[in-house]
Amino acid sequence: HSAYLYYKLAAERDNPDGIYGLAKCYSLGRGVEIDEVKGLELYELSAAKGSAVGILRKIKKSDIFEDTHSWIEPLREAFEKGEKKNDPNVLRLIALDYMGGCLVNELDEEKGIEYLNKAIENGDYASIRELGKCYCEGIGVNINYPLAYKYFQDAIVKGVASAYHCLGCMYRKGNKGIDKDLHESYKHYLKAAEK
Repeated sequence: HSAYLYYKLAAERDNPDGIYGLAKCYSLGRGVEIDEVKGLELYELSAAKGSAVGILRKIKKSDIFEDTHSWIEPLREAFEKGEKKNDPNVLRLIALDYMGGCLVNELDEEKGIEYLNKAIENGDYASIRELGKCYCEGIGVNINYPLAYKYFQDAIVKGVASAYHCLGCMYRKGNKGIDKDLHESYKHYLKAAEK
């Protein structure tokens, strides 16, 4: 309920990311009754106002490449604006773009790692999970399963529920230093689903 009120206030002040957050509230029924039409309208508005996550959502949902292409320059501008403000969510999006999204930036996994670290320094805890995934998959860094495990644990402590899923995968597969344990895997998957 408090997230809805916060986003509503931010949206009333014409904040693009506040509008995006409000759209999410309406789409998922967080603090307000689900209204998918209102949610879609607000997602569109957030993209039009320059929200990086709103623009990325629009690109993801786009059926026609030409329409996607028309959003690249606004996304670049949103990235630049967010980077200047050290917006941790935008820093994470820039990192992910460098590590494979390649909508705005050329592939440069090491630079992506730098941006993840900047995002973490600025309070984006989801980037801790992303860094764990990088160490798990060798994206921009050498594979290091114990370090990946540590990052997933750190992300959980900071409230990133999706990191439970990442640990569940590690236990399901069994990686160097982490024994295969289907019971532990199930427990972590269940925790991810409950959050």
